[in-house]
Amino acid sequence: MESGDKMTAEERRKWIGVLLDRVLKIHEQGKHHVKISVSNISGKTAVFVHAMKNGYAPRRDYNFSQIIEASDDSIDFGEALMFHDATKYLDSLIEDKEVSE
Repeated sequence: MESGDKMTAEERRKWIGVLLDRVLKIHEQGKHHVKISVSNISGKTAVFVHAMKNGYAPRRDYNFSQIIEASDDSIDFGEALMFHDATKYLDSLIEDKEVSE
């Protein structure tokens, strides 16, 4: 993404792929509860990322919950930063970081 440009659909797909890869690795390890969903809201792509450390428990809040949505702004650095933050958090839940790369 060039400075001042909005994230392209292709860049967004790549980020979603990165997040999905992390979520699957965390699921395979079986220690933490994570989920990702992708939806179209008002013609925009929205990505929902939720994580609960040490497995799912009813009535317990998520440790991480983020909605990443494309902005209407002509300059959109927030979306890329939110994808980066979500990836960084998910990376922290992967037991053997070298396996995730």
